Amino acid sequence: VIAGCSDSSKEFNDEGDPVTLQKWLVNVECEGCRGLFYRSAPGVIVADADWPRNGDVVVGSEIPDVPGWIRLQNGYYLPMASDDGDIQFLHKVSTDTHAKNQQREALGSETPLFRANRGSVATNSTQLLELKMALESAVSSLSDEEVKKYNVRPSIHMDAMAFGMGCCCLQITFQATDMDESRFLFDQLAVMAPIMMALTASTPVLRGRLADTDCRWGIISECVDDRRPAERGRQGGPEPDPEVAGKGYRRLYKSRYDSISTYIFQGKTDDSHMTNRILNIYNDIPVPIDEDKYRDLRKAGIDPLLSQHIAHIFVRDPLVIFEGAIEEVDDETQTEHFESIQSTNWQSVRWKPPPPRSGPNDPHIGWRTEFRSMEIQLTDFENAAFTTFITLLTRVILTFDLNLYIPLSRVDANMQRAHGRNAAARGKFFFRRHMAPLEKGDDGFGEQYTSMFSVNGKKMATVYSENNLDALNSNTAHSVDSDDSMEDGVSEKRRVAPNASGGAEENSYEEMTMDE
Repeated sequence: VIAGCSDSSKEFNDEGDPVTLQKWLVNVECEGCRGLFYRSAPGVIVADADWPRNGDVVVGSEIPDVPGWIRLQNGYYLPMASDDGDIQFLHKVSTDTHAKNQQREALGSETPLFRANRGSVATNSTQLLELKMALESAVSSLSDEEVKKYNVRPSIHMDAMAFGMGCCCLQITFQATDMDESRFLFDQLAVMAPIMMALTASTPVLRGRLADTDCRWGIISECVDDRRPAERGRQGGPEPDPEVAGKGYRRLYKSRYDSISTYIFQGKTDDSHMTNRILNIYNDIPVPIDEDKYRDLRKAGIDPLLSQHIAHIFVRDPLVIFEGAIEEVDDETQTEHFESIQSTNWQSVRWKPPPPRSGPNDPHIGWRTEFRSMEIQLTDFENAAFTTFITLLTRVILTFDLNLYIPLSRVDANMQRAHGRNAAARGKFFFRRHMAPLEKGDDGFGEQYTSMFSVNGKKMATVYSENNLDALNSNTAHSVDSDDSMEDGVSEKRRVAPNASGGAEENSYEEMTMDE
């Protein structure tokens, strides 16, 4: 089950192209065999890792170039059968990771934890009984082939927003020395958000039932997802409403509770080479914005990245408005209207400008960054330990000016993977390979590259041609903002670099386990 950050069963293969994930049943039909060892690459056994037993269901995709093998969602590989083909190891149980059913389609949920009864959510015991009977009837009417295809299983029925927003979590807000530092921290902590969520995962049980996920994030994301059908990219739905942001028809790619959609650090303002550097390299996913708000911000002298971030927040309407805080608010001296929008956009990291001071004796609150992805722990000691760790991590990042950037498409992929069972120990995530400070001329790619996890001396990653490397080196002196280095707002380095499709800086990051 992919929960939280995607409405499709798509992942990335080694070339960066999207692939469709499928479910496979592990059943090694051989006497004495109880499962399969993972492979770090086709034919390379990982004997010291945990391994799937007979009866486990794994999620992965077939490898077109290596018949008979699948690449799992956690980054490992498994063979479908023995070398001679006599013993079948894996049996396909679903052609799609998302179950298809009328209840899910009626409710508009992409996570198979939510069910509705023909569009209405059950609110009492009688309706719950009717829902249970309807589900059992629907299952019994399916043919054996349909049952195998859709992999019908009992659901965890959660019929209220409180099932998501009632979850507990560990959130920490840091005050920075100035605005630039708070924006830099926002970006770096956004990369760490899925990693820390996996390390603190503590939500394996929902409504008394054991789920196939370990984190709360996807549940909350679904519970507060108020997008209309058109905003989800679907047909139908109500007519355009001029009172609603974007008239209810602007395409919104994420729930209002989700990972960030844009980095916001602009780079060193005294160095023309750094200007828009992050905008051109790392922001590789769609960012819907309110065009009017963006133009207003740019006219007021706000830089493009911060203007994009604020205009992105305003693509949604506020969910909560308090009596006496509407027309009574003076927007020249108060920020309550902004906070009503800001506080109902729940992202993995939140950037918080200083609130205005109404008097000289009011406390001075500076530029802040809130880290929001961690799960609550059972003891005060554990919560204090994770709080201290994140605090120390921010000090290390700032002291050594570390660069943790990876393309946002890979951050979203990490958020998906962090939901998996025991993801911190068993899963693979995208990590940056080198964390040198952001310096002029260093865009993180263009070096002769061999995977640090090569097998038997064989390179597991591509070594790029000298022509591409020469092109990169010849462009290091160009300003990213100069007319001859830009085309449609994209820097020349980004165009000539050997990037994976949908992402930049292919050489600067790699899939690794947390141990690696």
